Amino acid sequence: MRTGRMIAAGVGTAALLGMGFTGTAGGQAVDGVTYDAAGLASFLVPDGICSVTVVAAGARGGSDNVEGGREGAGAVVTADVEVVPGDLLVVVVGGVGGVANGATPGVGGFGGGGDGGAPSGTQDAAGGGGGGASGLLSSEPLVLAGGGGGAGAFGGNPEGAGGNGGLVGFAGGDGDDPGVTVTGGAGGGDGAGGAPGTDALGGSTATAGSLSQGGVGGSGDAQDGNYNGGGGGGGGGWYGGGGGGAVTDGDGSAGGGGGGSSFVPDGGTIQEGANGAAGSVEITWDASAQPAGCGVPVTTTTAPAVVNATEVAPSFTG
Repeated sequence: MRTGRMIAAGVGTAALLGMGFTGTAGGQAVDGVTYDAAGLASFLVPDGICSVTVVAAGARGGSDNVEGGREGAGAVVTADVEVVPGDLLVVVVGGVGGVANGATPGVGGFGGGGDGGAPSGTQDAAGGGGGGASGLLSSEPLVLAGGGGGAGAFGGNPEGAGGNGGLVGFAGGDGDDPGVTVTGGAGGGDGAGGAPGTDALGGSTATAGSLSQGGVGGSGDAQDGNYNGGGGGGGGGWYGGGGGGAVTDGDGSAGGGGGGSSFVPDGGTIQEGANGAAGSVEITWDASAQPAGCGVPVTTTTAPAVVNATEVAPSFTG
């Protein structure tokens, strides 16, 4: 189990923004709610419920819109989580990384995805944005699934592909530029963001990942004015992936963004790089199978406290 660290997110309303359902699992009635709209929402723990099952899926990264199909996939984390009846928890749903449009980079998805790198000229290509993380939070993560990295410009497959979200994020694919080195961003780790990739002519214009935030892809500053490309943005996560390195000499492809890391509590499982779509969070519970001693409603004369962005940092803002 990873040690708890401050992360998170502010919500401006206590409204429950998920879609509720009732079904069966193992012959038992199961209630639940699914959140699939990118952004922040709230989950009010029902009376008599002390354990819920959470399935969180990080979002995929974005394409460079030149080659396509090389964006990193998000992780999927499944875990049983102890909760307190009446508590108000924060749900973050990761958004898909934006697709680059010519020289306009893809915007990072909600949930910490990093923006793709912008090239220097209008004839060049930009990188895709990183995908956002998804999970259930209090003042620290309870469950969190990392997002996938964005694709670097002009790459083939696997050159410049975005890294997948994982327990530790996967590195973005290196670029392909004859005679020089263009590297993808490193994946987010256990306690540190991923390092940025290296540009074709040395140095790095990409940024590193950090707590809950993916790095920005390299900028692709022109050296000869022809076909320069931006790196992919890093995926969001417990720690975000680094931005991919840029191709700057007019011949080759840029690096992909690294994938974000995930928070998996004791007894939980993770499927690394398993979600090639938008993020989501599903919370289910079985009222007939709660721990002994659970079931006493919480009595309060005031509304449940709302987690405020000014009280915990950093915030998931996109």
